[in-house]
Amino acid sequence: MTILAGFSCSSGAILCADTQETVGYAKRNVSKIEVREESDNEFRIAIAAAGSGPYADKISQELFGAICAYKEYNPESIISCIESVVTEFHSKHFWPRAGVQDTGYVELLILLQPTKDDVVPGFPGHPLLLHVAETAVNIVQETKTVGIGSWLADYILDRLYLGYGNRNYMAALGSYLIKEVRENVEGCGKDAEIIFFGSDGTWEDISGSDKLAFLEKHVEDINSVFSTVFFHIGQIPLSIPTKRIEASSEIDNII
Repeated sequence: MTILAGFSCSSGAILCADTQETVGYAKRNVSKIEVREESDNEFRIAIAAAGSGPYADKISQELFGAICAYKEYNPESIISCIESVVTEFHSKHFWPRAGVQDTGYVELLILLQPTKDDVVPGFPGHPLLLHVAETAVNIVQETKTVGIGSWLADYILDRLYLGYGNRNYMAALGSYLIKEVRENVEGCGKDAEIIFFGSDGTWEDISGSDKLAFLEKHVEDINSVFSTVFFHIGQIPLSIPTKRIEASSEIDNII
């Protein structure tokens, strides 16, 4: 079971996931996001997969092989290629088993990032995020979550995603999102895997880094800030409705 999330803004895009894989009663720690870059390609690729482990691994490798065959960054052609690969994959592995109790499933987030300055004028490396569900491939405009616990991840993004911000803001949001899902949804766990793709064409895997540990330490206190704000609101006499509690002052105390 897996939680994946992807979201973007002007500074770039984030892919994040938990790292727990559950097979029967067994659990293990695995990476669920893979990044590839061919030296003669105009773009790099990242794929995050959720679903039945062996199928997720196989379709990811088939997609990497097909997409890497494109040397030029042409999103329209690459999306058509993805549609062909997933249609063939489902027709071979899933559709013939329709009606079987456990047919398996795969859902993906795919990120394409141009790496050459002249590929997309004015936006040298702005990532394109795609969501793949069965044979449907759709461009993600802002946010997308996949897998068990996506209901909670969507709830968090609906309230905290701004649509703008730098790398640290996006990484902190991804850290908080994965932390909350790991702690509150059975089947998600282990560590947070977070990779940032900048609009300047760079990318950075901050999983397991001191930077991520720093962000995780700070987001741990967010829920206590919410509680403190509500507590202070409770101290306001209803006869003085104009009095206001500034949540920002509580947040300042933990930064």
